[in-house]
Amino acid sequence: MHPADKAPTQVPEGPGGAGPCAGEAKGNCPDIVPSRDAECKERARWFAKFAQRGMSVFELAGGGYLVVHPAWGMTRECPDLAALAASGRMVLGGQA
Repeated sequence: MHPADKAPTQVPEGPGGAGPCAGEAKGNCPDIVPSRDAECKERARWFAKFAQRGMSVFELAGGGYLVVHPAWGMTRECPDLAALAASGRMVLGGQA
C-alpha cells in the first residue's frame, strides 16, 4: 500500500478547536508529556535567542547541538541542552 493511499489520521480537537486534548487535564492525555514539552520549549527558546544574534543551531543526528556563528567563522558543539544553555549564556551575555 502506498503511503498516499492511507486515510488521513484525524486529531480530535478540544472545545473551541484549541488542539488535541484541549480542556482535559494533562495527566489524562497520552499525547502530552510535560517534561518533553518543557524541554521542547526550552530548546526552541535557545534556538530563537541564537537566531536573533545571527547564529544558527543545528541538532546533530547522534544527539547534541552545533552552534554556528558565520560572522566569526566559529562553531561550538554542545552535547546536550544544558550545555547549549550554558553556551548561550556565555556568548549572549545579558541577552540570555
